[in-house]
Amino acid sequence: MSETSDRISWPSGWDLAAQGLLHPVAEFKGHPIRRRHAWIETSVTTQAAATLLGWPAGKFEVTAERRGLSAGALGRFPRTAVEGLRE
Repeated sequence: MSETSDRISWPSGWDLAAQGLLHPVAEFKGHPIRRRHAWIETSVTTQAAATLLGWPAGKFEVTAERRGLSAGALGRFPRTAVEGLRE
């Protein structure tokens, strides 16, 4: 298992959901699992946001706060909102 800036990567062949062998059938802490995965796919961490913009993490944090952008679930930011900070 290796960790990247945004997600954990499992060795090939371990992604049972992608192989159609595993299907979410329940909720976790009251949140549908699919919604959680969708959020992870469309959001970024502070460090990933800074990297996406080519900025130091501190500059991203200050700019996000000044523009009213705050982290959502899991401390992540919507990718589209982060990309909008370039303007």
